[in-house]
Amino acid sequence: MDFKLFKFDSVNSTNELAKSLVDATTSPFLVVADRQSSGKGTMGKSFYSPEKKGIYMTLSIQPNLGVDAVQNLSIDLAGLISEYINKLYDINTNVKHPNDIIYNGKKLAGILIEASYNMELQSYDSILIGIGINLVHDDLIPDDLKDIYLSLDMITPLAIDKDSLIEAITHLILKHLEDGDRYEINN
Repeated sequence: MDFKLFKFDSVNSTNELAKSLVDATTSPFLVVADRQSSGKGTMGKSFYSPEKKGIYMTLSIQPNLGVDAVQNLSIDLAGLISEYINKLYDINTNVKHPNDIIYNGKKLAGILIEASYNMELQSYDSILIGIGINLVHDDLIPDDLKDIYLSLDMITPLAIDKDSLIEAITHLILKHLEDGDRYEINN
């Protein structure tokens, strides 16, 4: 499945930018930034997004998914991405409910799902899948994150190709949604 790509050096939030593009752009589309000044996490938390240190992306889709499937989407995709990263880098990450990918108790990545539901049509107008993955250690990490932050380069000696990882994860998600599978977590 093809998707339109929007790349930016810096945005406030890839999810917020994707929201502004939903009406003007056909889904699926992907917003990617090298930095987020106000990266979003669940429950109103922020997602630390230093310049060129991670993957900060939002995939906008218009799927034919029911409410139950959307409610489980963040944990399903966290499991799918965790498994992919594990195989690719020969590591053992786990999923922490509802949306985090962790390694030895530290956060490597997070998923944020935001959806717009049309009550009249009883369907979703759009679903935004925000993904943040810490790739490269940041020496300037705030003190309040030092005990929970982890980057991929801290746990694997293998080369990390950010653009290839973005493309692979995007295609993995689109295929997963197209197939209509439910990811089963076996941690």
